[in-house]
Amino acid sequence: MKNLTLAAALLVACAPALAQTPTPPKREAGFKAGELAPPLQISEWVKGAPIPQLEKGKVYLVEFWAVWCGPCIGNIPHLNAMQKKYGKDGLVVIGFSNPDVAAGETTQRKEGNTLEMVREFVAGRGDRMNYHVAYDTSDKATYKSWMNTMGGIPHAFLIDREGRLAVNFHPYYMDDAIQQVLAGTWDSAEGYKKLRRSADLYGDVLDTGSYAEFQANYATMEKEFPFLAHRMLDVKFGKARLARDDREFMATARAMIAAAREEGNPADIAAIVRAQLRSRATPPAPPPPDPSTLSPEQRKLREEQEAARVKQREQFLASLTPKQRERQAAAPARAKQREADEKTALKLPLNVLAQMADTACEVSKNSDPVALSAKAEVAFARGDTKTAVEIQTKVVAASAAGYARTAEEKRLAEFKADAGARGE
Repeated sequence: MKNLTLAAALLVACAPALAQTPTPPKREAGFKAGELAPPLQISEWVKGAPIPQLEKGKVYLVEFWAVWCGPCIGNIPHLNAMQKKYGKDGLVVIGFSNPDVAAGETTQRKEGNTLEMVREFVAGRGDRMNYHVAYDTSDKATYKSWMNTMGGIPHAFLIDREGRLAVNFHPYYMDDAIQQVLAGTWDSAEGYKKLRRSADLYGDVLDTGSYAEFQANYATMEKEFPFLAHRMLDVKFGKARLARDDREFMATARAMIAAAREEGNPADIAAIVRAQLRSRATPPAPPPPDPSTLSPEQRKLREEQEAARVKQREQFLASLTPKQRERQAAAPARAKQREADEKTALKLPLNVLAQMADTACEVSKNSDPVALSAKAEVAFARGDTKTAVEIQTKVVAASAAGYARTAEEKRLAEFKADAGARGE
């Protein structure tokens, strides 16, 4: 299961919180399969007891992440689940973070992942981040020796019991690999074939032209990679919703509630409640400026920017496989069809939405603002404006500063305005 803030968009776009298909890296890591892992150079263990060195006899899953990385945050419940499930067998999960900009580096980039930011983020997650978290040195020594030119995150390295690299891949697909490395049965050649197959199949399930095609691809995934199918329940829910498949729609909603309890992840079910109960009027886009009002310098700048966008688009398309290009070409038509389907899409009854909101608050121990806001939406839908205001006030206090808090403050104002209209 995946990230909350993203799941509301998923219900419309029918895509999981890891919004695009995670694909194998094209650039090089700092060391290769079979080689001993470089030492972890660390300025601070933000969570968990310090690990002076990687011990032989244990298996380490080291994931590189940052506080600004949505897919990284969306993968936290998965890492929690892996640590909980396989910790007794010798798995140690380490979330490894680093500065965006190394000390002394000359760049225009702004630093967005300081040690203080990571400390605050981890503290805010509490026991919903139940594995080791480490922060790199100021010169990004570990990032350079492990990631090298990889660049994209989240990215994970699975180190075997001898301290050697077994798997270097996107963490979303590594469940089977973890089991095999722990059991000592990992075969690199065959294992990577399966990893690539799982990534391709993920894309096939995500990007389907018809509901029948989706059902066929999802059935294949359930057979070949049941752990992935389980983690894509939100996609199945969204597809059934737009296709008006009432039986699968309700069954998947119940399965998502059970999965949230099992994994301790309130994200998707809380987002479903908000998506179905929260008004989401999209303001019209501002009209483009009249070219006649632009100065020659402004027109030239616009032309240069448009040419740069066209070139970037061409480069992007050239980097895709034929199947990916086919999906890109079909995307506008599918988006238009989704928009039409939304008008007749299924909705969950309020009692099921209430169960989702209660479960989300239960598993997050009433600490997650998205889960709390889902409960506020249910109270408001039931006409209990007083309770909605009380809960939403807590949501605002718990929300991160910036866009998230502004959106929650706006919703609180709407609740209060309704209460005032009722004379409450």
